[in-house]
Amino acid sequence: MLIHKDPSEIEWFKCRLCDFKAKQKADLGRHALIHKNPSEIEWFKCHLCDFKAKHKGSLKTHTLIHKDSSEIEWFKCHLCDMKTKRKEALKTHTVIHKDPSEIEWFKCRLCKTESQFGEACIDP
Repeated sequence: MLIHKDPSEIEWFKCRLCDFKAKQKADLGRHALIHKNPSEIEWFKCHLCDFKAKHKGSLKTHTLIHKDSSEIEWFKCHLCDMKTKRKEALKTHTVIHKDPSEIEWFKCRLCKTESQFGEACIDP
């Protein structure tokens, strides 16, 4: 995350066709699709129905509707009945089981922001 960086220090990824700019190259890639004709886009197509997506991750999420819940890889909390299809969601969930004094908080040196996840700070 690019918090508290001088704007002149940020490396922007700029669109060649419009004024759009992004801090992440992947965001520029997603944006570029708006400039293409639908016939030029490489679609990710579901082999079980007519669904198609511009992003592979969207197709992966979609395919779960065709699976029986017993076929889905579930990430389960070992402390409660919570289960999710996303590993990151489980990581975020497990914090609710911790005593607040056990949570390692990352504190920003430049403002009062605190986060349980170090990636929220540019210099945790």
